[in-house]
Amino acid sequence: MAQSTDVIFYDLKLAVFLEEKQIAGIRKTVFRVIKETQQIELKLDSRFSINTVTVADKKADFIHSRGVVTINLYEKKYPGEVVEVAINYSGKQHIALNPPWSGGFVFSETNDGKPWIATAVQGEGCDLFWPCKDHFSDKADSMRIRVTVPTGLHVASNGVLKNVTVLQKTRLPSLIGFYLSLRVITTLR
Repeated sequence: MAQSTDVIFYDLKLAVFLEEKQIAGIRKTVFRVIKETQQIELKLDSRFSINTVTVADKKADFIHSRGVVTINLYEKKYPGEVVEVAINYSGKQHIALNPPWSGGFVFSETNDGKPWIATAVQGEGCDLFWPCKDHFSDKADSMRIRVTVPTGLHVASNGVLKNVTVLQKTRLPSLIGFYLSLRVITTLR
């Protein structure tokens, strides 16, 4: 199934909940169909719960088993067609036991006691953090990353910083946006 589509674009909107050491996100993936298909397959760590999946903004049936999300497109898609899939998910992500060699999130503190959060993915794939194709033969052409974090935290990411938005009356008041306009490497295998 991995060879039936080509990822064009990823759009990640991620919220980091420091107190709970948990994340929640919406990951949109735009595919170009290469071979006729009625399903799309993405990878997402089984630790996460999937709240909803949509195809072209319509709720879709899916199966999330053993780290694989199989999404029903409801109708056959043909070569050249473009499909947008969004997965709304949340949960306690994998914690890195020996970063960077053992992948996952790192929750720590700076020397002056401020929170410090990082990700380590030396040998594992992006599916430890968000839904992705995670296949060595296909890398997205570009990606938008938006991360919402508690006040006082900053985000460093690949890409070019596009904006920082202070959100009002929300639990996580800072939205920080990046854009990557190059081949996105989601795994090093």
